[in-house]
Amino acid sequence: MYFSTRSPSERTLKMARIAAESGYRVAVVEWDRSGSRLRVEKEGSIEFTRLPLKSPYGAAAILVLPLWLAYVSVILLRTRFHLVQPKNLDNLLPALLIRRLRGFKVVYDMADFYSDTYASGAPLLRSLARFLERSLTKASDAVVLAEPGQMRQVGASRPPTNWMTFYNVPFSANPISPGENGSAVKGGVLSLLYIGTFPRDRTRALLNLMEATRALPIQLTIAGFGQDLNAIAQFASSLPNVVFLGKVPSGEIMPLTEKSDIVVLPYDSRFRNYAGVLGTKIFEAMAAAKPILAQKGTASGNLVSEYLLGYLTDFSKTNILRETLEQIMQASRADLELMGRRGRALMDLNFNPKTIAERYRAVLDRATVSP
Repeated sequence: MYFSTRSPSERTLKMARIAAESGYRVAVVEWDRSGSRLRVEKEGSIEFTRLPLKSPYGAAAILVLPLWLAYVSVILLRTRFHLVQPKNLDNLLPALLIRRLRGFKVVYDMADFYSDTYASGAPLLRSLARFLERSLTKASDAVVLAEPGQMRQVGASRPPTNWMTFYNVPFSANPISPGENGSAVKGGVLSLLYIGTFPRDRTRALLNLMEATRALPIQLTIAGFGQDLNAIAQFASSLPNVVFLGKVPSGEIMPLTEKSDIVVLPYDSRFRNYAGVLGTKIFEAMAAAKPILAQKGTASGNLVSEYLLGYLTDFSKTNILRETLEQIMQASRADLELMGRRGRALMDLNFNPKTIAERYRAVLDRATVSP
C-alpha cells in the first residue's frame, strides 16, 4: 500500500500504522520542504521515501509543485502497488491518471477540499477547483474524509459505497482520572496554548490574541510553523507574557497541551473549510480534557457551543477577545475542569480511536476486494 502526502502528516502516519498493523506492506512518500530529514527511513514495516525539495509555504509552492507531481508519478509507474492513498487533490491527479496503467485501487484521502481551503477568494478558480475535485472524488474507489460535512462539499447526493470519516484524534491519549489533567488557573496566571501553522488567514487572529493578553495575568504559548512565522515570532518577542517555541516535535504536542489551561483555535470563519471541518487541535484539547477558546461560526466553535466545552470569541476584534479572556479569568477551577471533562467524554463516545481504526481497516479491505 502506498501513501503520498505533500508534507509530513500525523494523520497520514496514523493511517499508515493502522494499515501496517493490518498486514499491509506500507510505503509512505513525503515532500520534505525543509530538506533536512532522512531521504529513506524505515519505521517497523513502514518504508518512508522523501523528496528533499525546499519550498516556501502558500501560493509560492505552486512553482515547484510540478517537480513533486513528477516524482510521485515516477514512483507509481516503477513500483507495483495494490492500494494507493493520495492525500488531497494534487496527489489524486497522478494516482487516477496512472491507475489504469498499473491496475491499483485508489483510496482518496480528502483532508482538505481545495476550492474552499485555498481558492475561496477567487470565484472562477474556486468553481474550477470544485468541479475538478467533485469529479475526481467520484472516480476514486474509496474516499476517506476528515469530517462528514465534506460530503456536502463534494456535492454527493448520497455517500459513495466505500467511505468513512477519519477524525484526526490522538491515538495514544492517556486516561483521565479524577483530579488529573483538570484545567486550573495556577497562581492567578491563565495559561493559553496555540500549536499549529501560520497561514495568512490565521496571522491576524494570533496578532490580535497577543495584543489582547497585554498587561493581563496570562501566559500565552505559541508553537508552529508556516508562511508568517517571522511576523508571529517578531511580535511575540515584544511581549513578556508570550512564549514563542517555533516548530515543535509531534511528541511534544500532547505534553504541552496537558500543561495548559486553555487551548486556542483561532480559525477564520470566513473560510468555508473552517466552517465545516473539525481540525486536529480540537481533538488534542478534548483528549487532554482542556477547555477550548474557539472562533464563532466555525465547526470547532459550533461543537464547543453545543457541548459547553469552552468559550467562543471573535479573533478579528481585539476588544472582544480581551472581554472573553477577562470572562475566562473569572471562572472557577471547577468550571474549567468540567468543560475539559465534557470534551474528553465526548471524544471517548463519538470520536473513539479504536472505532475509527476499525472503520478504516474495513474501507481498505473493501477497496482491496472490489472488482
